[in-house]
Amino acid sequence: MEATWKTCPACGGPLAEVAERSLVRCRGCGATLLRDRGPATAAWLPLPPRVTGDPALPALAAREDEEAGRLADLIDAERRQRARAADEVRRNERTKRILLASAVVLAVSAVLLLTVPIGAAYRLPALGALLVLTALAALLMLQAYAGSRASARRLLVLRSEIGDASRRAVAARRELELYLRERLDGGAAEADSS
Repeated sequence: MEATWKTCPACGGPLAEVAERSLVRCRGCGATLLRDRGPATAAWLPLPPRVTGDPALPALAAREDEEAGRLADLIDAERRQRARAADEVRRNERTKRILLASAVVLAVSAVLLLTVPIGAAYRLPALGALLVLTALAALLMLQAYAGSRASARRLLVLRSEIGDASRRAVAARRELELYLRERLDGGAAEADSS
């Protein structure tokens, strides 16, 4: 974060660690500051006393903080899920390579058992063992596939939740900005008329 997030624009004094909140009060000069979350700016904007005295402002700022926090939490959860999915893909690739090598060994063993003349007392148990090993390999492959699909579904759900949370955060921010614009414009009109 830039230094402007940590200092009061009114008095230059340090602010408490409140960079994620929308509305703070400077402990030095007592100014009420609004966090400007715009992408091009990184600053606290001081609000005039006529705006900060309105009881609706803290509720709107708290709602905006809550929505922004929820969005940040979902983005963190999605980041962790992507890391788990990448680990799972690596594990599945190793499993697939092992299973492919096992399938080749099983196929060669089956061909040898069927072509080399040996007694039925050895052939039937060996073929049974190969059948069991083939079934186990197929089950492991299905498990790896199901794990990959479940991980992909979890990522899709998280991305959908992030989209919803992002829309709610933007709506809360717009509501707060509209409220402030109305109050600030109304205060400027009052000052001009007097």
